[in-house]
Amino acid sequence: MGTLRFLFAFAVVGAHVGHLPWAIPLGGDTAVQSFYIISGFLIALVWDNKYADQPNGLYLFYTNRAARIYYLYWIVLVISILVALVTKYLTRDYPGFFSTPPRGLLAYSIFTNFFIFGSAEALWLGYDGSLYFTMDYKSSPYPVWRTMTLSPAWTLELELLFYLIAPFLIRRSLRLLVAIIAVSLAARFAWYAIGYDTDPWTYRFFPFEIAMFLLGVVTYRVSRLIAWKPNRATLYAMFAAVLAAVLFYPLGGSTRLVFVYLFAFAALLPYIFSLTRTWKVDRFLADMSFPLYLVHWPVWLFIRDVTPAPWPQYPGIVPAVASVAAAALLVVYVERPIERWRQARITSTANAPVPAGAVG
Repeated sequence: MGTLRFLFAFAVVGAHVGHLPWAIPLGGDTAVQSFYIISGFLIALVWDNKYADQPNGLYLFYTNRAARIYYLYWIVLVISILVALVTKYLTRDYPGFFSTPPRGLLAYSIFTNFFIFGSAEALWLGYDGSLYFTMDYKSSPYPVWRTMTLSPAWTLELELLFYLIAPFLIRRSLRLLVAIIAVSLAARFAWYAIGYDTDPWTYRFFPFEIAMFLLGVVTYRVSRLIAWKPNRATLYAMFAAVLAAVLFYPLGGSTRLVFVYLFAFAALLPYIFSLTRTWKVDRFLADMSFPLYLVHWPVWLFIRDVTPAPWPQYPGIVPAVASVAAAALLVVYVERPIERWRQARITSTANAPVPAGAVG
């Protein structure tokens, strides 16, 4: 599954860095929603197999998930700010990922940059001397979302919100989870029907996106109840089908196709996990996805603003390659040590019963 996670992260990179000889046609917004589904699936899985039977499971879950997000985020944030300050000193201008907010937004900027919370709400805020609600954040005299040094981190707020409620939802009945998904989707499509079917409503609004997270949870729960275990050839065919959808079919702009893809992807996810869970290269690519998602933003804007593009027709090549290289370094020197520490905090559950279904 790490291959898919890496491709989804690279789809976001391709949506930002500029023209590439080839980019993943899935679309950055659909890639983000695919991440939400994976997150729901994996959180349900790790809760059952690592935290549910721990006497202090809730505390360990919250602190480990916070460590998973914040430690790497803070390290990339500090490095980005230092690079911005050095660039300002050498060139008399900040790179595009860093801006000094108006005085009235200074407290908001410090809070959102450090804690992440509030970053998603920036897509519904404008600023003209004071903060105000807006349905079109692009019309604001000052773009509030620019107060975030690592701008794509707004998705992390949605992840963190899901983590807060996940332990209480995961254990609820399938009927209730399906009902929440249905209500969320009904609200989304009703909102679309009255004309709000564009950014930021399409993949940034948590009450709509909770359906994607819970779709992953339901997929995990159902997979434990299904005794059918497809043979190896069938698993590879499922994996190939999802890869083909990601790599060759542009889904952006078609609401119908996007949700057909998302539901089909969720249904196949347990089997892809079963096939790829022991692949070492796949695991490394999985570890690459989060650092790549974070670091590509400052890398891209630094390269864009400070160095000339060697291939003007393909300005995204250098920042894309540099982002992948930076992410690999972060995996080796930051991500892996943090992960070892996180796992050491959890009492082994190796003797716990193995589920009978696809994810067993």
